Amino acid sequence: MSATEVTQLLEEWESRLRDLGAPCIERLRPGLTRAQVDALTLEHDLHVSDEVAAIWMWHDGDTGPDNGLRGLTPMGRFFDLRGSLDNSRSLQRITFDGDDDGDYSDEDPGDELYFRRHYLMIIVDEDRLYVDCTPGTSGTSGTSTGLYLSHDLSRATRVDLLDRLRLWLDALNRGLWRIDTNGSWVVDASQAPVDRFWPWLYT
Repeated sequence: MSATEVTQLLEEWESRLRDLGAPCIERLRPGLTRAQVDALTLEHDLHVSDEVAAIWMWHDGDTGPDNGLRGLTPMGRFFDLRGSLDNSRSLQRITFDGDDDGDYSDEDPGDELYFRRHYLMIIVDEDRLYVDCTPGTSGTSGTSTGLYLSHDLSRATRVDLLDRLRLWLDALNRGLWRIDTNGSWVVDASQAPVDRFWPWLYT
């Protein structure tokens, strides 16, 4: 995986949504520089890979106020990096009760329910799509994404960042996701693949 590949897929996504008349495209902020990304993430004692930085170097979130069915995806709003960092740390403090030392070697199986301090939200709604920035998880093995489900405090299927972006494009291609005449997202479950985990893959 490379930052260039991430940027190319995001630019393709933007082009597709622009052609469909998605209103969120007009709300996208200018992208950050790598130095700006580093300055913001270091405030939260977080280091992000080039691949993760590429997300907010593409665009620094959207300006709102629309979210949900008029966001970057049907699943929620694309926050600016500072907003993503603040929301991520807030959820981390709630689930860990302020006691996340970053060492998970002795964790119990139930501990995976916590939102860890190296998780960074990408799309924010009732459920949160995040990217795992844990040191050592990026590189040739890819940077994984996950879905934090607020209704049962669990983690859904992990998907490589590039594969996640490709699934967004696939959702458009197969008609699973579409934009209606008023600019809102429509999810047509009849076009979903035969996979009981599809709601957590296409997020």
